[in-house]
Amino acid sequence: MAFPMNYGQVNVGHIGGDRPVDAWHIDSLDFVMVMILSDMSGADGGELQVALKDAQTAKRQLSTNGELASGEEMMTVAYPGAGYAIFMQGAKILHRVTAVKSAKEPRISMVNSYMRTNVFGADNTKFSMFEEIDPKHVAAVEFARQKSWRVKGMMDYIINHASYGEDRTDVLNVLNGAIEELTSTRELLAGRKNDAVGYFDEKTKSEAMRMTEPKLV
Repeated sequence: MAFPMNYGQVNVGHIGGDRPVDAWHIDSLDFVMVMILSDMSGADGGELQVALKDAQTAKRQLSTNGELASGEEMMTVAYPGAGYAIFMQGAKILHRVTAVKSAKEPRISMVNSYMRTNVFGADNTKFSMFEEIDPKHVAAVEFARQKSWRVKGMMDYIINHASYGEDRTDVLNVLNGAIEELTSTRELLAGRKNDAVGYFDEKTKSEAMRMTEPKLV
């Protein structure tokens, strides 16, 4: 399901230099569809690389070795051509796009993001990301609306679907989940909590808390 908080963006990777189009990172939302819009045949660089181990393990390997070994620790995703896309759980998978050293044209990709319709599944939407790139009053209301929609679904389960024979613990788990969701949202909107995810800085071999400049166009 696409929600207002689930952004769409266009990333532009310019030709030349050794700076990655996107450094190693995980996404601020659960699922993303990434479509390549450029003809990258014959290009040197501009490749989508995906860590094969869980994000935390991959980050430790990067901190120790400075890179991931191709094949065993990392795979490169090959797009057959412009118009092809991949769908992945970006919040759980460490990934990057390498620098475009040479190509027929700049590397342009379109990213759309999605979330679960099951309100009892985890929601990895990060408010701090949207607060940086959207008007603050818009980001706050949309984030509150998304979280309220999830809590409404949790309450709907108790009102319309829970049976009298249901274990009390199950009902308490639903209530606790709703309380936790609203409490976390309140703390984020009040500025008492930060949920920003970082990226791996290849120069310092460490995690930084701010992405490279936004590529929204």
